[in-house]
Order: sequence, then structure tokens, then C-alpha cells
Amino acid sequence: MYYRLGFENIPLEALENGFEALRLNPFIGPYALPYGEELIVELRLNKFEPEKYRKAGTILAIYLLHYGRFVKVGSSTINNVVIRMYSQAPLIGMIASLVILKQSKNANKIDNEIKRELLKKPAGNLEKLEKTIEIVTTKHSINRIVKSWLDQSKDKMDYLKELQELSRRIWDFIIRKKESFSEPLYRAGLHWFTCKTEKNEYDYIKSLGHYDHDSKFEKLTKLLKNNSSLKVEIKILSNGLCLITPLNWNYGILVPCDKVMYKFKIRVLA
Repeated sequence: MYYRLGFENIPLEALENGFEALRLNPFIGPYALPYGEELIVELRLNKFEPEKYRKAGTILAIYLLHYGRFVKVGSSTINNVVIRMYSQAPLIGMIASLVILKQSKNANKIDNEIKRELLKKPAGNLEKLEKTIEIVTTKHSINRIVKSWLDQSKDKMDYLKELQELSRRIWDFIIRKKESFSEPLYRAGLHWFTCKTEKNEYDYIKSLGHYDHDSKFEKLTKLLKNNSSLKVEIKILSNGLCLITPLNWNYGILVPCDKVMYKFKIRVLA
């Protein structure tokens, strides 16, 4: 039987005032996946797409993911937000604001509204911050995410301070948009986490860092379009990255686990 890759969920309260080195246990259907252990599986393409339309009355989490050189703005329903953030393999993630939607909206529209607000001319610390950090809403290249784990130029607590600055600005924006959002349910940036890698996991990333993971992932998906299934070895790293190695290839592909969750159906073989 085929399943989607999943992760254990934890309550939002577990991230209150910070959770360092967060690890969510992965599973495929009834099969637990210990971190760092290889599992032989069969992949098929999956047509599942996450829900993009948010109904009025939805409790919505607006989040920030820091990748060193860029920050992604996103939104998710409260029941799925921790997994959603973690599976994108950020260096650090933060919930900028938790609100109730007063109007039904497309999730992409919400994310882009927040991005436009952050791109307006800021003042003080934010002005200096946004000269060096790019704000994005769409998924960025796999290569750039992998590179962020190899080129960490600052301590993660410096990244935390930067996200707190951005969160306060988002909080102010939410307060002004009374026709669309309730007042924030918590203070800005209360819930956050860091990810980390074990030394052997970092060595995997370093050894594969020179590959073009975007083109290799595209090659993998094209193969699956031409073939009903493909046998691969899969390894889950503790920072939200997945390592996929097709059995007839001599190299693996690093990819944020959310791409595996939404792109593939998986059958465990061994």
C-alpha cells in the first residue's frame, strides 16, 4: 500500500518561548523512520496539492522561515503549521502572528500582502536588515536551501533577533487590517524553533553540496512521469531535509521533506 511521508504533530504551545533543535518523528503509514537510517521504498507521483483557500473563521498562523540570506513568509492553518514549517528545513522558524480570518482569502494572496508590507521602506534596524536579506513567499530553489546549511554566517540567535524584528512589523500590519484579521491571539514571535544537524548528517550535506539538486529532482520527477514507479533509498535528516537515492544512481538528492510529502506516494519495501 502507498502512503505519504508524514511527521508527528506537536501542540503549538510546545514552541512557546522557543524550542531549540526541534525534531519531529517521521513516518510512512504504519512505518516509523528512525533519523539517519536508510529505507528502501518505491515512489509514485502524487497529485495531492495543499489547500490554498482559507475560509472566514479559520485560525491562521503567519510564519517566517530563516535561511541565512533570505526569509520566507508563509501561512498555514493552526493544526498543521508546525509540520508545515519544519518540513521546509529552515535554520530557524517563527510564527509571526496567529489570527482569525474575518474574510475568506487565497493563501497566496495573504502571503503576498505580508511580503509587500515588509518590502515597504522600513526604519531603524529593519532598514539595515532588509538591505542584506531577501523576502520571498514562494518556495525557493533546493540548491539555495542546501547552501544555507553550509554557509551559516551568523549565530542562530542573531537570526532569531532578525525574525523578531520582522514579526513585530507583521503584528503592526495585522492590527491595521481590521477588516481582514482579528487582533493577534499571541504577542509577536512568541512561538519559534531552531533546527540542527548531527555531525554525520552535516557531512552528508557537505559531501552532496556541490550537486545541482534542483535539476536532479526535476530528472527524478520526469522519470516517474515516464515510469509508474521507481525504487529508491530514502533517509530523513533531523533538520527537515530528505536524502533520496535512486537504486541505479551513484548519488543522492537532497530535498526539503515537504516536497516529498506533497510530490510522492511511497510504498515501503525494506
